Amino acid sequence: ENQFSVTDGRFRYIRYRDGSEELYEFITDPHEFTNRADDPVLAEEKARLKQWMPERWAPSLGGREG
Repeated sequence: ENQFSVTDGRFRYIRYRDGSEELYEFITDPHEFTNRADDPVLAEEKARLKQWMPERWAPSLGGREG
């Protein structure tokens, strides 16, 4: 799998190749200092944003990481 990031204007969810995750709430943390991916209060928001993750990944065309 590749890296993935999605935002809905209020939250930003990021999933990295190694499976680690980040979740930020722009209203309370506009500069993304506090990762709340493990916060049970935001579990539903994280699950909602994860639905946008692609089911299939296109092959890489190169770029920064090759």
